[in-house]
Amino acid sequence: MLAVAGCISQLKWLYFKHSARSLNDIQIFDDASRGPLGAFELLTRLSPKGIFADRCSGAGWASWAAVLTILALALDPFAQQILSFPLRSVPIQADRLASISTAQIYDTGTVGGVGASHQRHVDVAMQGAVMNGLYTLGSPLDFTCTTANCTWPTFYTVGICSSCTNVTEQTKTTCSPPIRGGMSCNYTLPSGLKLSSSRTTSSGGGSVTTLNMTGSSASGFSDRLVNASLVRISNGAGTYEIPEAFDCRLSWCAKRYTNVVVSNGKIDTPEPRSWSLEPPDRHYDKDATWLHAYNVPASAQDFDGPNRTFTVNTNDHKLLGGWLASTFFKAQGQDAVARVLYLEPNVSLAFTNIATSMTNKIREGRNATLVAGTAYREETYIHVNWAWLVLPGVVVLMGVVLLAASIWLCRGEEDGLWKNSIIATMVMQVRGWKGLGTGRWSEMGGMARGMKGRVEGNEVGGFDFVRAWK
Repeated sequence: MLAVAGCISQLKWLYFKHSARSLNDIQIFDDASRGPLGAFELLTRLSPKGIFADRCSGAGWASWAAVLTILALALDPFAQQILSFPLRSVPIQADRLASISTAQIYDTGTVGGVGASHQRHVDVAMQGAVMNGLYTLGSPLDFTCTTANCTWPTFYTVGICSSCTNVTEQTKTTCSPPIRGGMSCNYTLPSGLKLSSSRTTSSGGGSVTTLNMTGSSASGFSDRLVNASLVRISNGAGTYEIPEAFDCRLSWCAKRYTNVVVSNGKIDTPEPRSWSLEPPDRHYDKDATWLHAYNVPASAQDFDGPNRTFTVNTNDHKLLGGWLASTFFKAQGQDAVARVLYLEPNVSLAFTNIATSMTNKIREGRNATLVAGTAYREETYIHVNWAWLVLPGVVVLMGVVLLAASIWLCRGEEDGLWKNSIIATMVMQVRGWKGLGTGRWSEMGGMARGMKGRVEGNEVGGFDFVRAWK
């Protein structure tokens, strides 16, 4: 901006050499060379005719310089916005920094010849997973992410899928005539499972079956783990005045997980895509363990996993299905499982939570494999916001143009390159006026506004400010 101030000061002398001007304009030019306020005053005080009438007078370029001075006010804010220092995540090229488990096989090692008690032999960890899902306690899956920010590629696992259908309309209900305030009903659901309820009254208060539930496990080779049917009946307090019936199922399936990420140490697992599995037509023996080999159907053309076969221990399949059917889903009235499902508004969601929890436990089993992910660290980098360079670029370009124009207009003015020299005004004589003197600033300003003249050469080779009579 020093060059701009020098140009304004030099254009001032060109302005007065070209034609007669008010002596007060010297002060206007001088103020304009000192900063934005003076530059604004120059733009408002000079007449448009004086600015545009003659391109060689310097007034137009002085106005250009004034605009440039005002624009320069915004240089600092714009310059501060040019560079920013955001954070970005960059991958770390190292092994074992990020991993998560998956499973192609579910096999707890159970061999044939187990006893009849399902509860005694079913995998205890899986029992806990079922409970966690039912009570929505969460089933956190172990993962490794040393930097707290990781991603994983798409991966596949064997898991459990659920389905629930409201079959109230299709349920056949048969109730006995009320006897002494009591009544019993039988329900036959589309799945073929039968349930009953009863209501009795007595001086002691009576009883009512609010929920009855039963299950059936698959026999032979099947992808179905268990069928569960339940009926919810009115508790006399306005809930389920019309009985609700549901047929639900837990089945083996293949699941695909995509876009699994850990952000700030918290894992985000989007809902996986799932495919049903075709039941095997036989099982095979491996180290005294019978295994079922399930396959993704050939009709599932959108399945793009590396392996379409998922394996389940035959005995685990039988034990788990039997425990679910004969123990866990064999509930009614005030049983813990019955109470949860009676109070749960969304039965389908309850079974989905159970299936998710069971799948997570399968992925952490003894046949789990680790899927390597990518760990990220955050780094600060320099980002150039190019749009904020527009104004500084315009100001610099205008400054270069102004300097070039000033040099061109003042060529050959070796004796008059005074710029902002105060000495020039002190040695220059004012001719054509009498009785001039100093006084208050306001008095001198008023006097200068009435003095009109121009800068002309004198007989001794100098310059004077000469009064213009016309």
